[in-house]
Amino acid sequence: MKLKIIFLSVAMLVSSPILARKNTDVIRMKNGDRITCEVKGLNSNTLYVSIPYVIGTLSVDWSKVDHIESKQLFIVKTQDGVVYTGALSTPETLGERPIQLEILEAPERKVTLERAKIVDMRETASNFWQRLNGQIGTGFAYSKGNESAQYNLNSDVNYPRERWSAGMRYTSNFISNTGSTESHRNQVTLAAQRFFPWKNSYYTGLADFLQSSVQGVQLQSSFGGGIGRNIKNTGATTFAIYGGLAWQNIDYNQAIIAAPSQRVTSG
Repeated sequence: MKLKIIFLSVAMLVSSPILARKNTDVIRMKNGDRITCEVKGLNSNTLYVSIPYVIGTLSVDWSKVDHIESKQLFIVKTQDGVVYTGALSTPETLGERPIQLEILEAPERKVTLERAKIVDMRETASNFWQRLNGQIGTGFAYSKGNESAQYNLNSDVNYPRERWSAGMRYTSNFISNTGSTESHRNQVTLAAQRFFPWKNSYYTGLADFLQSSVQGVQLQSSFGGGIGRNIKNTGATTFAIYGGLAWQNIDYNQAIIAAPSQRVTSG
């Protein structure tokens, strides 16, 4: 038990985003509010930002944003599947003209897009380690009465690039009570996606490994892959068609469940 408590203490010390930078971005809302923050990204018409004096990440309605300014590099995807990388700024617009976003891809090259055409935006950087983003979190509870202990650990990391991305997620849970058998569950998921040269078409793959004492699973291995195409992507709504194959193998803990290994293939 002492070793577990030491491990959890270390885990809590590193429970922070992998990628962190200064809050120097500026967004101005249509009602005139001005916010200095760190722009995290955009997904499903929601802009995610962090502010030094606010715990957690704030969700901002993308349609209510009038101006954005950031020297940070972002990967920007549009409704038609075109991808750009650069710093962000918003040129002034007059009257009822659509709000636009400028992407500075090079010192002398700017791309101007209508804000409504942008469906996804993610932080990136010029070197490998700064491109990584993710987080680590943990929780621990202990009751002296029945000497019960419970902890959970979860972490995820993602590596985005212009035409592809890869990520890993790990979760672990442990429960111990006096007079009962300890239970634990561990799972690791790896996933990657890459776009074809033509717009809005991609192929993807994943691998998943699970161990669960409650289910009597000694090791469950799953592998899958497929291709897909985004038919329509407005940011708030996405219509896609995809297909692929998956294979799964389950080895049971014979001391818990006396069953042979299972192999399943689906498509």
